[in-house]
Amino acid sequence: MKVSVISSAAVRAVLLLLAALLLYDAAAEFYNVALGTGTLAGGFSLKWGLAFLVFVAFCLACLALAALALWQPSTLHRISDGLTRGRIRLRAFRWVIAAILLLLPVWFLQYSPWGIVFSKTYTRLLIWALVVASAAFFIETSASRVWSWDSILIALLLSGACFIAFVPFGAVTGYPFALGWSEGNRLWDYSLAFASHLYAYPPSDPPSAYLEPGRQLVGALPFLLPHVSITMERAWLAVLDVLPYLLLGLLAFRPHQKPRGASWVLAGIWGFMFLSQGPIHPPLLVCAAMVAIAWGGPLWLSVPLLLASGYFAEISRFTWIFAPAIWIVMLEFGSAATNGNRMLGRTWMRSAALGVAGLFGSLLLPRLLGLFHWDLGIHSSASGAASGGVSVSTVTGAASSQALLWYRLFPNATYGSGILLGLALAAGPLLALLVYLSFNDWNLNLWQRAALVLPSLLFLAVGLVISTKIGGGGDLHNMDMFLIGLLFAAALAWRSSGALWVRSVSSSRLLLQTLLILVIALPAFQPLMSLSPISFAGDENWLMTLTGAARPRDLGSLPSDEATASDLGKLQAAVRTAQAKGDVLFMDQRQLLTFGYLQDVSLIPEYEKKQMMDEALSGNRAYFDPFYKDLAAHRFSLVISDPLRTPIRGSDYGFGEENDAWVKWVTKPVLCYYEEQDTLTDVHVELLAPRKAPIDCTGVLP
Repeated sequence: MKVSVISSAAVRAVLLLLAALLLYDAAAEFYNVALGTGTLAGGFSLKWGLAFLVFVAFCLACLALAALALWQPSTLHRISDGLTRGRIRLRAFRWVIAAILLLLPVWFLQYSPWGIVFSKTYTRLLIWALVVASAAFFIETSASRVWSWDSILIALLLSGACFIAFVPFGAVTGYPFALGWSEGNRLWDYSLAFASHLYAYPPSDPPSAYLEPGRQLVGALPFLLPHVSITMERAWLAVLDVLPYLLLGLLAFRPHQKPRGASWVLAGIWGFMFLSQGPIHPPLLVCAAMVAIAWGGPLWLSVPLLLASGYFAEISRFTWIFAPAIWIVMLEFGSAATNGNRMLGRTWMRSAALGVAGLFGSLLLPRLLGLFHWDLGIHSSASGAASGGVSVSTVTGAASSQALLWYRLFPNATYGSGILLGLALAAGPLLALLVYLSFNDWNLNLWQRAALVLPSLLFLAVGLVISTKIGGGGDLHNMDMFLIGLLFAAALAWRSSGALWVRSVSSSRLLLQTLLILVIALPAFQPLMSLSPISFAGDENWLMTLTGAARPRDLGSLPSDEATASDLGKLQAAVRTAQAKGDVLFMDQRQLLTFGYLQDVSLIPEYEKKQMMDEALSGNRAYFDPFYKDLAAHRFSLVISDPLRTPIRGSDYGFGEENDAWVKWVTKPVLCYYEEQDTLTDVHVELLAPRKAPIDCTGVLP
């Protein structure tokens, strides 16, 4: 008993220390915001000086309440009794209050300029802690408790899910120019599937997307509608960053037997959160969703689903071709009934049938359909796409054409934590819980363990290798098959005993409680830090005062509507003038043609930015020779690009090797034959015209 008391006291002391550190660091961040707003007391304005004092008082009050709750809970009984009685009187309205509380930080941080001011880590963690505590109070169903372990976990889960779900919608805007390096041209890629009629191009040279047909298809669906705007397309892409993840999570954790409680919905929401750490391309999520539906279903439904899943994986990315077949064997073996430690014969038969169906769909079905000249009507110039089946030469060629940067597995400038540490943070807590369950409440025989472990190791190895390929390694998206495999393993554990185990964790050891909190909280941390308004033009002056930014540009807002319209007008005028002299090449910003911001412009399909980058990373001189000849002949009267700069970066900079390849194969040759005509700084667009005084470029070309 004495040991138990000491342990309990130690836990309380640690919790109080963590609360004190959080509150202190949040107050320090608030101090830095308030400092510099005026001249009182060394740099405070009256308003912000008072605000800082109020915030400090609030933090001290929170710390005092935490101390009383941990060490003298009896002193708070009168307050807690009053709170619970008030909650009872609210009845169903308490759920409305809980929903408002969960959404409030999203509005405050992403849809108001205050998200720029309060961008630091501890301030946001404090906001999250307060939201969880207050929402858990209104979610709690017991009439005698302010909170419970269950209500706190649910509030933590739902608040984190809100952060993750709303981050993609921050990019839903009518801003006509590209929001990122490849965002604009990717919108153009999607339009080609069903809306190539929007462009004027030579009949002998139709445009094709540098994107696999399956990936192009999911982004292209809005273009089946007439008059699609850039806002509509961005909204659809934001939906794709949420809905497929949520659908797969719900399907993976759905109960196969009645009664079906609500806990599987919460588990499905967690699945959405876990997978979002990739991120994962929607087509692979669709393939996995078909596998989840086929799991445990009748063969007349499951076999066609595996055929479709395998086929869709093959036309979306060749590295995914084996995934559906492997996943279904994992699920069928992992959930199979056993005779002692032996697998039943029907399990072998069913798993083999579904696995073969998945392989048939990915390896043979594309070839058979190719014999009948059937495809989706979507044509792509991406490597290996629409090839009528993947060959060994396709795979080995793609794997060997570009350098592998193994250092990106470790902390580096491109991805701060590195792939290994990033993956450990994303998947480590879940792996630890799965290992614990497999040795306790989750009974698996040798074959079942092998069916889960061996494919996971294969997916892990493939993902790690692909992540080191030049052009990658900036996040965990190449660990997609591994992360989905872990989700399926978690679903198997949940079906076996995990649901009951989660409910009983409140009485478990501290380590298990901590792991469960990490499994829920870690996926939401980066989205919490990413919540930020995309446009706040007009508020720059007071934001610069509060943030200490030296220039409005440092704040990161989109340009004002007036500045955007002015730059768009300059670009339109330059294109009209250049068209009378020759072809206009849109290396970048092709979405301006897609959505009608530039009209009656002849499209030059070749020399698109993403493809040029990929060929530069491969050092493909045969691809660039025609481009260099066109540059030397001044074929283009105007070239539209993002600003071209020549510094060589190296591995000390984010995507340094990619920058250097682009400088070598694209920037220097272009700037040798062409010169800056104008740079639209606000919208990051450069206009280049043929050099009036040609120079010798022989030594510049690679």
